[in-house]
Amino acid sequence: MYQSITEHPLIRKIDFNLVFLLSIPFILLAANQEWLFPYGNPSDAWVAKRYLMETGHQYPLTGQELGSMYENYKASRVSWNIKGLLVHHFFSPVTAQYVLHISMFCLLLTTFYLIVKNLFNKHIAFISSVAFGTYSQFHAVFNFEWDYNTHDGALNTLLTLLFMLLASQSKKWKLWLMLAGATWASALQSVYVGPYIPAIAFWYLYLNHKYLRHPIVTSALYILAGAVAVTLIYCIISYLIGGRFFFLESLIVMTAAMSAVYLFHPGYWFPFFPNETGTALLYHSKGIVLPLFAGITSIILFATSLIKKRKGNLLNAITLTQCTLLICLFAAFFLHFNGHGVFSNDHHLAFMAPFIFLSMAGTYAYFLRVTDATNPHKFVIVLKAAVLVIFCGALIFGDTAALDGHFIEMMIFTPIQSLLQIPFVQSIFPMQPMLWWFSLAALMRLIFFLLVSAVLIITFAKLRNLQKTPLLTGIILTLSLSGFLSLNSVQTSSINISSYDITNKCGIQKDQYKIVTDLFLKLRPYHFKSEPVRKIKEDKERKNDEQVSILKEPLFWYKNNAVLKHYNTQCPEINLTSLYGGVLGIRGFALVKRMMLLMAILELNHSQIFGLSVELRCSQNNFELLFFIATSTKYKPHWQP
Repeated sequence: MYQSITEHPLIRKIDFNLVFLLSIPFILLAANQEWLFPYGNPSDAWVAKRYLMETGHQYPLTGQELGSMYENYKASRVSWNIKGLLVHHFFSPVTAQYVLHISMFCLLLTTFYLIVKNLFNKHIAFISSVAFGTYSQFHAVFNFEWDYNTHDGALNTLLTLLFMLLASQSKKWKLWLMLAGATWASALQSVYVGPYIPAIAFWYLYLNHKYLRHPIVTSALYILAGAVAVTLIYCIISYLIGGRFFFLESLIVMTAAMSAVYLFHPGYWFPFFPNETGTALLYHSKGIVLPLFAGITSIILFATSLIKKRKGNLLNAITLTQCTLLICLFAAFFLHFNGHGVFSNDHHLAFMAPFIFLSMAGTYAYFLRVTDATNPHKFVIVLKAAVLVIFCGALIFGDTAALDGHFIEMMIFTPIQSLLQIPFVQSIFPMQPMLWWFSLAALMRLIFFLLVSAVLIITFAKLRNLQKTPLLTGIILTLSLSGFLSLNSVQTSSINISSYDITNKCGIQKDQYKIVTDLFLKLRPYHFKSEPVRKIKEDKERKNDEQVSILKEPLFWYKNNAVLKHYNTQCPEINLTSLYGGVLGIRGFALVKRMMLLMAILELNHSQIFGLSVELRCSQNNFELLFFIATSTKYKPHWQP
């Protein structure tokens, strides 16, 4: 009976590896939903949210001097903004949050899986995709959560790599290259993808050399054609939603200006080792741990392939994934040491995550190179189930996993600390406190895995009984690597790891999200009418740059550091400042200069003065939003639920 069902043509066409892979976001949501929703404060996440909910025609801030919503460089992210606008048009804000971001999650996993499956096999693709899909630093970093453009840039990057891979092997290579050009141009709307242009170019050149060897110049022209075509489409979309026709203008201007302003800027650039300022990336940075570990692993695997001089499709694919990451790291190091803080900002490094886990796929492939993609051993099926449990379990039981990671850390560092107490060793290695730097300690845990792996490989190679079962060696190493990577994901999480934890019943981020977006929608009737951006710019030209439009935006006030008791008495009180900050962020206040705001307020007619005060009340199992509205003409303040 079972055999007849599994041999049904429809069932045989289903890739169950992909089906189980796409269950990851739903498994995590079943445990806790906090990780999918943004934190408070007027952060980039909340500012980006408004671009997903309103067009330039609806935004009340206008005028060249202040810079409207769609005159800002954030409006150049048309690829991401249009997706959000469409989803929020059909769904309520909370439902749209689920639909938009879970669909992006699934698309990212699917594209990554297809790339690795094509390069290696479906088993390696499943294992490495699980590792990629549960990497907390890629899910979100503080102030740059899901509404930021990280995932859209990463998806377009992965689609570019997939289309280039298909082009190198297909007779329809021209079509695939045009699609690659379109997605590459979409990815570059995120300026942080720029440093990885050489890596993407290498990806295609290497694949093209190994397979059909299409003409390089012709290939470049088709890629360019796809990029130009999709950019023209984005120009039209930008104009229709109230922005500039050439939407990239603001991005180009901003990039040129900020690349000089933030060069070696103390708040945006940090050295790897401490200097006179006393701070260093190896002290505190969470985002650099996995890139550095993956880089060390790539160097080892690449050197091994050069020494052994082995050939074949498997080793070619491993070499491709490792070299692509090394090129990414070289570009990032080059920019960082020239003053651009690529490694200093976790949201910059998040764009490198697809390349990091492609290199991890190469590492898994090296461990499991004996597996057969068409006739899997039963142990491989059990192995994949174990890997899924390890990675998802580490997040779902995050606090426990963090304690386990600390225990392993003590096992590794306590003997080293004892060794460093010896006077002779201290004379050679005087900087023993370095071992307790957060980032260096996390990195050394992963390097410890490499050392143990090397010992195991050498030992198993010498034991005759184990030489006949290389799959066992691969399984042990795969489980070990998965365990260390999952603990790393927990201990280097930028957002609170309790956001995933099934035992955490004190989360408020979903409630906070609903409150902020509800308030945003309730304020729409109180928008003062403003002229479109393009009309104001035309008027300014006719009136010799005389200002014809002033800021027309409600004023906000609230009690700083106000607290609210949680409806669960076992949970701590809630500080509402971050929630009110989210209200300011989604209103675009992070983009308005204080001096210009004050000048515009003073120029307003007295009858236009408009105020808002927000209050939260707590009832059983939920929060109730109240806001106080007052205008100077009617003096009829009232509360609205």
